[in-house]
Amino acid sequence: MIIGSLALLAVLAIGTFISTKPDHKILGKLELPDATDGVEQTQYVAKTGLFYSSVPAWKDDRNMGGVGIIDPKTMKLIEVSPVPGCSPTGLAVGPGTHLLVGCGAGSVASKMDPATVVWDYKTKKVVKVIKEVGGMDEVWYDSGANKYYTASRGQPGGPVLGVIDAKTNKWIENVPTAPGAHSVAADTVSKHAFVPLTAKSGPPVRGPFVLHLAVQQGRLVFDIRRGNDTPVTMIGLALGPFRRLVKDYQLLVDSHIKAVEEGRAERIQAIDMGRRGLHDEGAALMRERLAGKIAIDFATARRLFTLVCVLHQRV
Repeated sequence: MIIGSLALLAVLAIGTFISTKPDHKILGKLELPDATDGVEQTQYVAKTGLFYSSVPAWKDDRNMGGVGIIDPKTMKLIEVSPVPGCSPTGLAVGPGTHLLVGCGAGSVASKMDPATVVWDYKTKKVVKVIKEVGGMDEVWYDSGANKYYTASRGQPGGPVLGVIDAKTNKWIENVPTAPGAHSVAADTVSKHAFVPLTAKSGPPVRGPFVLHLAVQQGRLVFDIRRGNDTPVTMIGLALGPFRRLVKDYQLLVDSHIKAVEEGRAERIQAIDMGRRGLHDEGAALMRERLAGKIAIDFATARRLFTLVCVLHQRV
């Protein structure tokens, strides 16, 4: 996001302030360790002179995610204004004093009902909760059509492009898209909305592959190479959404070890059932977070979740 001679690049939970002058000097950094699932789709509002960012989770609590308000002059976080029941993932500056807050709510990982929120940056209050669409990543405002668009890849029932009237804040329709379609943009002149879709033609990249896993800056990094060690691609996956599951899974593992030592058969059986349930939940979350990047079956996702738990212990 660029304003005057300053730009803010928000990646993970670190904001970097970069000069827009020819030297592009780094002017400062803002670390947000409590933004446990990173910071997304930052916007600048000229009327307030402030940056606004979507904060999906705060201290591992998705229900307490909100809109982060940042002062570019002091390069400090002013506050995170909570938007309950949303888990903000996208942000768009709309008409008047409104921002559209795209919500992760509605996706499998969120365990929340679908939601999209219209938020007032002047009063810092929710104006409207739109329940017909959710599970999105990026959002967009088209001033020409006076409509909001949502790239709702996690919408229950399948990925869609959500369309909302920015004047009335009412839902208009959901247009089916494709798996992994998480970006959206619109042209104010033609009034067309654009969503990148999964390619349907061309040969896929085939293996065998060699996979190197590492944890770097709170992300699981997939370093995918061919058998001769030639790099194919590198993908990062934020581990914040997995923290609760990993913690609960480790507690069950510890309980299982204790139950085995005590020879309590009924207790062992009950723990195994709970552990399988958590394993399935972790696998579903893994597939959702990797959608559009890596296609994996459920069994592989379960094994990958096990590796995440092991790596988490070592870290």
